[in-house]
Amino acid sequence: EAYVYLETVQDGLTVRRDLKLPVSIVPPLAKFSGQTVATLDDGLTLEVGVETAVPGRFQLNGQVFGTAADGSLKPLAMAQSAAVIEGRAGSIQLQVDADMLKASGLRAPFEVRNLELLDQGRMFVLQRQQRALLLAD
Repeated sequence: EAYVYLETVQDGLTVRRDLKLPVSIVPPLAKFSGQTVATLDDGLTLEVGVETAVPGRFQLNGQVFGTAADGSLKPLAMAQSAAVIEGRAGSIQLQVDADMLKASGLRAPFEVRNLELLDQGRMFVLQRQQRALLLAD
């Protein structure tokens, strides 16, 4: 935590502020490797590569959007998955079920937004990408 105490005087009026700010310092234990394999056959599967400094259990969250008949992107699913990565590199798989994909009526291109990598053991967000992947057919 960081504490800040401010005081200012203007036109004879004293204004005081006492602020308490939480600060989170996260060691860079893992990051996206930049390697992703997408498969569109029985649903949509993304195999997202992760590099780690230490073994652990890591979580992946992402919002998947699909293209509607009018060409606009529409939300399809919020996908979450976790995996134990023992070595210095591994991957975590995100999936959208085939039934969900079919029922949505959405098609490629797909886009993954708000992709987050979390350290489940320490509950830290390690990396976040707003517009992470664009998947064309």
